[in-house]
Amino acid sequence: MTPPWVQTVGDDGAALRVIATAPLPSGDLDAPIDLTIRRVPGGVTVGETVVGTRLPERCPELHVVDGGTFCLGIEEDTLDDPNEAERFWNRLGDYLRNQRYAERHRRWPAGRWLSHGAAAAGSQLEAERIAAECGWAEEYADAIENGRGWLAEELPRPAKHGGLVNARTPCPRGCRRRDGAPVLRRSCSQRAALERLVLAERERRAAGDRFIESLRRDGLACCGRVDGCPLAA
Repeated sequence: MTPPWVQTVGDDGAALRVIATAPLPSGDLDAPIDLTIRRVPGGVTVGETVVGTRLPERCPELHVVDGGTFCLGIEEDTLDDPNEAERFWNRLGDYLRNQRYAERHRRWPAGRWLSHGAAAAGSQLEAERIAAECGWAEEYADAIENGRGWLAEELPRPAKHGGLVNARTPCPRGCRRRDGAPVLRRSCSQRAALERLVLAERERRAAGDRFIESLRRDGLACCGRVDGCPLAA
């Protein structure tokens, strides 16, 4: 069953064509968009029926992947089960609202994205999990969303046998003792978690860079719709 904002145009068993007018936060409906949902092994994919009509054919910043397919997240999408179908439609609605936001503000809304590429996205989720366990979720979000704070700066390098090099340097979070002296990383009460977080963030950055470089090798150019796109650098 489709939600009220989705009108079915055709269904041949392999592909479902719909016109979607997602409800916006203002209460208005978004402009109609012609989409085709294709049934593939293990789930479904969704994209514009005529790729490139409203959205770019491919854009990592707008989460449109190869072939014009929308990246709705890391979950496997399916319409076979009513509960899973409802989650799919909810994700699609969120995605279309995010696209409208990006169209107006030239950036994807904060807190609604994962890093580009499966490897970078996995590292981001791992870093977010560690940060949340330590009470540093806001610090991590500020770093990757706004480029602020210690987690956005140059981070300690990995050591050959695990952990990070030079544990005698001050804790990168800027922790201080009662007398004001900096706490050395080797003395930090959360050293193990901090080092895991730094390693996950370093891998997120490296994997993201590798992914963008692979797009450049494929000849993908910036579409010019998002400020700060790494493909424009």
